[in-house]
Amino acid sequence: MIWLDWLVVAIFCLTSIGLGLLLTKRAAKGIESFFASDRSLAWWLAGTSMAATAFSSDTPLLVTGIVRRKGVWGNWEIWALAISTMFAVFFFSKLWKRAGVLTEVEFVELRYSGKEAAFLRGFKALYWGIFYNAFIMGAWPMTGLAKVMQETTHWGKAPSILFCMALTATYACLSGYWGVILTDFFDPNNVGVA
Repeated sequence: MIWLDWLVVAIFCLTSIGLGLLLTKRAAKGIESFFASDRSLAWWLAGTSMAATAFSSDTPLLVTGIVRRKGVWGNWEIWALAISTMFAVFFFSKLWKRAGVLTEVEFVELRYSGKEAAFLRGFKALYWGIFYNAFIMGAWPMTGLAKVMQETTHWGKAPSILFCMALTATYACLSGYWGVILTDFFDPNNVGVA
């Protein structure tokens, strides 16, 4: 990368941290401010962020692998995900906001009762919290991110991952969901998503 490329990267990183600092006071008002943007976020904005997260740094690598193995017709796997993601943007996110819950486990508690519901809440908390979020949403995008960073910066895998995790954790911890939303819109490749 030449100096101009590094300048663009520096501006992106500083803007991400700046957004985090700018929104710190808003996020610090309470748990609903941090995790749900005071419930003042438009449903379409939250849904668009969900779609941006679904198509982050790992998606181009996934699509390339599918086309290489199965040919262009294999992209229907991705189109099926795109269709469900658009349902999340235009339908489910609006209903989720109306339910007034912060987590899916809270929704299960609100909707269902009894021993079966308690089991479901525990299973969902463990499955989504450990397996899905840590492995699927963590390791897979991080692998894609590491490949992109290694090619563009010529850094090693570990420094690339540590740098991006530190940047993302900083603005997300400072600003809560508002910072994540704004950074989703700021980042055209969506590689810095919390």
